[in-house]
Amino acid sequence: MMTNLDFIRAAFPKTPAGASAWVTGFAEDPHVAEPRRWHGRAIVGVLPWFIKPHTNNFFVISSFSAGPDGVVHRRKENFAACHVIMLDDIGTKIPEYRLELHPSYLFETSPGNHQAGYLLDPPETDRAKIERLLDELVRSGLAMDGADPGMRGVTRYARLPVGQNSKAKYVKRMGAPFVHQVVAWEPGQTYTVDEISEAYGLDLTPRVIPFRTARSEAPHWASGVLRRLSEAGLYIGPIGGRPGAHRVICPWCYTHTDNDNTGTAYFEPSPDNCMSGGFKCHHGHCQDRDIQMLIRFLTIYERRLREAAQHG
Repeated sequence: MMTNLDFIRAAFPKTPAGASAWVTGFAEDPHVAEPRRWHGRAIVGVLPWFIKPHTNNFFVISSFSAGPDGVVHRRKENFAACHVIMLDDIGTKIPEYRLELHPSYLFETSPGNHQAGYLLDPPETDRAKIERLLDELVRSGLAMDGADPGMRGVTRYARLPVGQNSKAKYVKRMGAPFVHQVVAWEPGQTYTVDEISEAYGLDLTPRVIPFRTARSEAPHWASGVLRRLSEAGLYIGPIGGRPGAHRVICPWCYTHTDNDNTGTAYFEPSPDNCMSGGFKCHHGHCQDRDIQMLIRFLTIYERRLREAAQHG
């Protein structure tokens, strides 16, 4: 039977000199746990005392080195290498068929919900490259977690194989915390960052943000958006007192807590947004979505409708 230490040794076999893996564990519901519970600590030979079979147990996908103060911290500036790429919510918010690569591991961390991980060999020491990969996974709808900025990027936590999920909703439903289940464990199945990005069609080219000059008129793709939103069943109505602002249903509301479809707005092209229009969803899962992603969604949605009509 695999232990958490077995997993750490397999996932972090090649840490840079002086770098350490990082873990945390606590019994409280993660949604209400005090911030200090998330602090955790570096692994020095053995797992810290707070990692127990009956606690919520997490590891960070990266290893970290000591900073100028001589202490190892779970901070971006202490990043040494990324060892695991983890996709969350497989089976609930993300269907399993979207996994383009066979995962190194698949852990059921709540009823019907899984975390899939890809072990990296070699570990990736280019932090900017890892951050671009993680950002592209979010943009592609393949990484739905990260409402809390501290849970995103190279410092993000993932669940260890041995532990429990003590979120109140599961305790209420089952009468006890959910015990993690190891569905698949293939430590010999490793990947490079480039193999992962190629399989998922992700562009890791560094983004160059051009200087935005004012337009005198809206670009062609920004026209007719209100009509398109209405035809897609996403338009609610104008926002009183804010000319050009409209309440809409977020196309990705299935990723919101309890599928909440409030708190999303579309803004008509104006000089304030360089005549491009705007899109804003206040749910944490959608904090990176913008007008371009909304247009892309509408375009794909309309294309699929046409294809369905042609084959209907």
